[in-house]
Amino acid sequence: MIIKLNSSKNTDAEKETDKIKISTVPQDSLDLGYGYSLELNSLVLDQESQIYGTILMDSSQDKLEIHFDNRGNSGKYILKILYDYKEIKFKMSDNKFSNDYTFHLDTGKSLRFPITLDESITKDHNSHKLLVAVYASPEKNADTINAMTNEYGMTLDYEISYTNSNRNFSYTKEYETAEKKIDAEYQGLVVNNNFNNFKEILYPPYNIKAKKGEKIKLAYNAGKYPEAKDYLIISMIDWKQTEMNGAPYLFIKNDPNYIDYGTFFITAPDKEGLYEYSAVIVPDPYKHKNDDHYSSIETGYRFTIEVE
Repeated sequence: MIIKLNSSKNTDAEKETDKIKISTVPQDSLDLGYGYSLELNSLVLDQESQIYGTILMDSSQDKLEIHFDNRGNSGKYILKILYDYKEIKFKMSDNKFSNDYTFHLDTGKSLRFPITLDESITKDHNSHKLLVAVYASPEKNADTINAMTNEYGMTLDYEISYTNSNRNFSYTKEYETAEKKIDAEYQGLVVNNNFNNFKEILYPPYNIKAKKGEKIKLAYNAGKYPEAKDYLIISMIDWKQTEMNGAPYLFIKNDPNYIDYGTFFITAPDKEGLYEYSAVIVPDPYKHKNDDHYSSIETGYRFTIEVE
């Protein structure tokens, strides 16, 4: 996956439908090769938000613009937004508020559309995080297509700062304690059902079976970032954030020398079917963004939960 955080301006004619702008990806972006690029910009205040990953807002309902370039495959994509690492609703144009937005985009095409954050979000004097993600093939399951991948879209972690704010984060979440430290040549995140082998990091299976409403035990191998103080892990079932051990996410102190191992529980859906599990890891979630601390966020390998 190629990451391009700053896109060139598009000089091609744009097709506008209900304030959604579809255009051709500029050639200099296509020359970077297979992958995606994703941006979030303010439509209210003029600012270079893409350089440092910080967006200044007058109010919590300022209009923002999503810009997504598709140099990957033609197909379906889903947009997700989390505020302070909790899934929120948003709306496009005059549409109703929703927790996600699914769209089809062909290879070599670019999409721009305005969004407004949920009305329950209010302006205060603190900084906040806005995690913006676009994921490919939300309608597919790893089990049915026999695909093992952790490169299925793009996730960016922005800092939201309101005018006249003090730019401090306010959070009370305590660290989850890792159960083991593993000496392995790996950095990032793998979620699987390996509870016994601590000598190597294993891929998850394509499929994990569960009963309706069952508590599913999973294991994580995460971290080992050279300079991060801590990190958090977010889980999704069928592209909806799901609680981990009864909390919105796991918050863990990073050890730069070892991969952390631990377990957590999620709850299976209460209807039979195939549900896709995916996860995101965010290093230094409460560190201020700057030109040295702004990059794409890693996703874990996706797999299918089969509810019987």
